[in-house]
Amino acid sequence: MKKRLTEETVIFISVFKWILLATAVGVIVGASTTLFVKTLNWGAAAASTYRYYFLSMPLGLLASALIIKRLLPGAEGHGANKVIESIHRNSGKIKPIAVPAEFLRSFITLTTGGSAGKEGPSAQIGAGLASMLADILRFDGSDRRKLVICGISGGFASVFGTPLAGAIFGMEVLFVGSIRYDVLLPSFVAGIISYQVSSWLGLTYFYNPITFVPVFSEAFFIKVIAAGIFFGLCSFFLVETLRLGKKASSAIKLPLEAKAVIAGIFLVALTFIFSESYLGLGLPTIQSALEGGDIPWYAFILKSIFTSVTLSFGGHGGIGTPIFFVGATAGSRGVHAIEDLGGQPVLPLHPVAFEVGAPHASGHKKAPVPLDDSRRDHDGWDDHCIDARCRQLFDIGQTGHFGLRATHTVAPKSISA
Repeated sequence: MKKRLTEETVIFISVFKWILLATAVGVIVGASTTLFVKTLNWGAAAASTYRYYFLSMPLGLLASALIIKRLLPGAEGHGANKVIESIHRNSGKIKPIAVPAEFLRSFITLTTGGSAGKEGPSAQIGAGLASMLADILRFDGSDRRKLVICGISGGFASVFGTPLAGAIFGMEVLFVGSIRYDVLLPSFVAGIISYQVSSWLGLTYFYNPITFVPVFSEAFFIKVIAAGIFFGLCSFFLVETLRLGKKASSAIKLPLEAKAVIAGIFLVALTFIFSESYLGLGLPTIQSALEGGDIPWYAFILKSIFTSVTLSFGGHGGIGTPIFFVGATAGSRGVHAIEDLGGQPVLPLHPVAFEVGAPHASGHKKAPVPLDDSRRDHDGWDDHCIDARCRQLFDIGQTGHFGLRATHTVAPKSISA
């Protein structure tokens, strides 16, 4: 009896400790994410007052390259990939200098027109701040890793306004095929608190309520399978485009500064040829796809190229928003193509355009559960989760082990006797 009481007391103290720690991380990360996103919004608004603001893109990529090469060389690494690597190899130890470097490089890249996302920097900033808190508390090993995972969850939850998805993302993104259940409660607490703090501080989010519920049938399921295969191919295209960008950058024997300027000039030329829709986060185009706007059939191809060039030649940022851009525009164009042929689309345009974002992102990030939860956090549409999950599974099946997270670790298979 005494042993049982002692064990329950230890469990209670441990749970209470991690609720407090996760709350502290959530408050810190929620505040930092709000500052980061509001700074990005301010920069984008200031840049948009100039008609040809994107002409500064070569200078923006050059500045981003100089920061990492000259000013802050100790912060070298790419967003969430660097965080995952630090958890696997360094017990979650992240250099404090990575936080301002991530902030500055992402801000400069996005405000000058570089194509990237904001979730990767938010996750790394949150993880970096959590690692600094672990330094103060003298945490090491498993406790440090847990705290850093809470930082990732908080960053993802507060930047997208998806507390449920953010909590699970911090766990599932580390291992392909596995979730760390020992950090489940702290991740949920950190994600929810971070989201609430950001909301209290005035950060607003985009929501797209959906009320249409499709009738599930055999024909509908076949369409879902076909959609999953199609978006798996879109995922594969984006992944390979990013890989080719990095390979091309490595093959060009020039200093990084020179490659950044050349890449910036190339993107400026593409902008004049096509449009400004593929610069920055691309949120207006995503919203247009959701609202049934006329999206060019090549939109997802160009966004893949813009993002690959930006991230491979000195620019910095995340890949989550470009992934949703690619998924939403491809889905919107697919629905229009079906309608042009006189057929009935799988779903109305609004659901498809956003729905494909989650399965499409699952194929890239190898994190199907949080990406579908992200979709539900945004549209509140739970009744058709079966078809969404199916599209995700077929999308992941198409991409296999190809993905954007080079530091992903495949969870080992347990063998029972």
